[in-house]
Amino acid sequence: MIGRTYDVSGTIQVDGLTITSANMTVNMQTANCDCMHDPAYHQMLETDKFPTSSFVLTSPIVFPSVPTAGQTVSVPATGRFTVHGVTRTVTFNFETTEVGQRLAFKTSIPVEPSDFSIQPPISSNPLGSISNTTIDLLIAFERS
Repeated sequence: MIGRTYDVSGTIQVDGLTITSANMTVNMQTANCDCMHDPAYHQMLETDKFPTSSFVLTSPIVFPSVPTAGQTVSVPATGRFTVHGVTRTVTFNFETTEVGQRLAFKTSIPVEPSDFSIQPPISSNPLGSISNTTIDLLIAFERS
């Protein structure tokens, strides 16, 4: 099951080579997998009860250099990640590059559903179970 949404908002503050703050909010009610599993997806994540997920950076991120167009820089990020009403501190690596006047960020965050009190649907089909879950983010921020 792959849920997607473009309904993401947030801000990022950059001072030189350091991201000093960042926060993002995802409207989980608009996420869908464009498949027959959409009702199970929203039921499993209880999007009526927990309509948003969020990430708030808790430690500054210092880049070794400014990424240029076509160059990718990988750096670790640590923050509070909230899914299904449960907040956990997570650390993950993300890649960033400059695309025009945007900074683009890409990452995969490993998520164990039980860590966020998510009860995966029970399936008698082993191919239908949920394990090794990741949340993939691709976000571009406009310069202001």
